[in-house]
Amino acid sequence: MTNKIGTIVVVDDEPMIIELISSLMQDAGYQTVSALNGQEALDIINSSAVADISAIISDIKMPIMDGYQLCHALREHDTCKNIPFIFASSLTTLDEKIQGYNAGADDYIPKPIEPDELLLKVKRLAEKKQGRDELTKQLLESQNAAMQALSYTSDLGRVVNFYEEALLATSIDDLAKKLFRNTASYGLSCILAVVDGDELAFIGDQGYVSPLEQGVIELARSQTRFYHFGKRTIVNYGNHSLLVKNMPVDDENKYGMINDMLGALCNAIYAKLTIFMNERREAKQKDEILSVVRHAVDNIDEIFTTLQNTNSTVIEDMCEQMDTAIMGMGLLEDTENNIESITKECLERSNDNFSNGLKLNTIFDGLREEIDLCLTSNISNNKPQQIDSAENECDSGSDPELF
Repeated sequence: MTNKIGTIVVVDDEPMIIELISSLMQDAGYQTVSALNGQEALDIINSSAVADISAIISDIKMPIMDGYQLCHALREHDTCKNIPFIFASSLTTLDEKIQGYNAGADDYIPKPIEPDELLLKVKRLAEKKQGRDELTKQLLESQNAAMQALSYTSDLGRVVNFYEEALLATSIDDLAKKLFRNTASYGLSCILAVVDGDELAFIGDQGYVSPLEQGVIELARSQTRFYHFGKRTIVNYGNHSLLVKNMPVDDENKYGMINDMLGALCNAIYAKLTIFMNERREAKQKDEILSVVRHAVDNIDEIFTTLQNTNSTVIEDMCEQMDTAIMGMGLLEDTENNIESITKECLERSNDNFSNGLKLNTIFDGLREEIDLCLTSNISNNKPQQIDSAENECDSGSDPELF
């Protein structure tokens, strides 16, 4: 610890004593100010005209306000209560010293003053004060560091919670609501712009997004990841941009912390939007596959029905032709009956096959119903993830200014 030379306040109603002590202190390297009574000294100290007071050397018996009253008043003042106080007086009895101690004095020196003794007492008390001041400063710095660490931990906890909430979001609108709840806890006003195909869909925490705000975000997407202008910041990612309209530019520490926090939040948004887009792409691919399958089923069913009908017609024509041919052959009755029996059996087997084919038609109908249900379900599940920018751009009664 390096010794720091400060100011000594000398209080006495005798100018010669003031001159003697002041000269002694100045020779030792201290600056000095003086007062003729306690009230005058109190006014000087409270005026903040004197900074870094190392010690106060005061007489006891003075007009208007004595030394006891001055010491007591200083000890009740938050900014002055730790200033070393030395009584320099001819009052040296035990009761007088106890009274000085009760008033809050640190030391006592009798008059006539011994210069070396006074210098030693002042130096010792000044060093003690300097050490206490440095310790207090370190304590405050430690408290500030601890508070910053707690704040950082709290901010980190919020970001972690948002990551968990983002993963559970059921739609882009739901994701935006969770984001805005988080940014609102920092007092931030935001707009989320999500890439939807070749366009941007805008969601504002106040509902309305002005055309000017939309235009600025669209233009700023070609800028850097963090694009700062005035109190506003735009964070750009491949599938979204986030506009913060009221960054705390007057608070450097908070500004830096929020920048870090925004980067973490936007990472979570990017990941969840990627999941949404992949789900939409997969749903579209499933729809396309199901549509192809349904078309194939329809074609197979149509071809099979045609074959059934053709087969039935062929069998019926064959039976008629066989009857006609038998009649012209002049066969024995037993031979005719045998041929008719064979033809009848073939017809019955053909009818049985036709009946089984009808069951296959029923299977095709059920398969078509299942495919139609899957297509309908995919469309329904995909709807909450669509972004209705028109809903978010409805006029809320006023057009907020961006600049």
